Amino acid sequence: MNKENYQKVIESNEQFDMAINNISHDIRTPLTVANGYVQLLNRSTELEKKELVEKIRHNLDNVEEKLEDLLTYNRLIEQRVEVDLSVIKLSSLLEKSCLSFYNAFTEKNINVSLNIEQNILLTSDETILTRIIENAIGNILNHGVIQTEIILEENDDKITMLFSNKTTVLIENYDKLFERFYTEDFARVNKNSGLGLFIIQELTNLLGGSVSAYGGDNKFNLEIQIPKLNV
Repeated sequence: MNKENYQKVIESNEQFDMAINNISHDIRTPLTVANGYVQLLNRSTELEKKELVEKIRHNLDNVEEKLEDLLTYNRLIEQRVEVDLSVIKLSSLLEKSCLSFYNAFTEKNINVSLNIEQNILLTSDETILTRIIENAIGNILNHGVIQTEIILEENDDKITMLFSNKTTVLIENYDKLFERFYTEDFARVNKNSGLGLFIIQELTNLLGGSVSAYGGDNKFNLEIQIPKLNV
């Protein structure tokens, strides 16, 4: 192994170790918070108990999300994600996914504008598409503020999903955003593992599609294109 390759291996290992430490912290923190809420339940009023239970649920959902990212990452690295093709009603799938995040958007005070072309069908994998959409929405919840727009449109032989959100962070390295474990959240404010966009790209590639990220004027855009195939 030459010096350049050796240095790349060292940097990769350091990056991986840092990511694992970050993810471990990400998982441990909501578990610790949830445990604190559980202890408060014993000396709370009924109204307070309802609020605490909701906070516990939120923190446990956070843990589940991080673990799912790790499991998906592992399956992708080991090439164990299989594509199961069927005819998908993408318009309905996207609307349903957005609705499932309604409470999360409300808690973050993010106004959602949906511009979804109706009756779009494609031959693809529903489980993979759902995961792509959920990660894209999760990226908005982690980094977006005030306003987001989700667009679905059909163009010739491909379908485009655009997830656009306002942001207070100036992104410097759009070309690195899809690298595994990369994050520009240097302060760790959002406890971002850096796996979300990497997973989106890998899953989209499995479907024969492409992903790009770009922005400007305090706006971040994530554009996902999926081939239609035959329906």
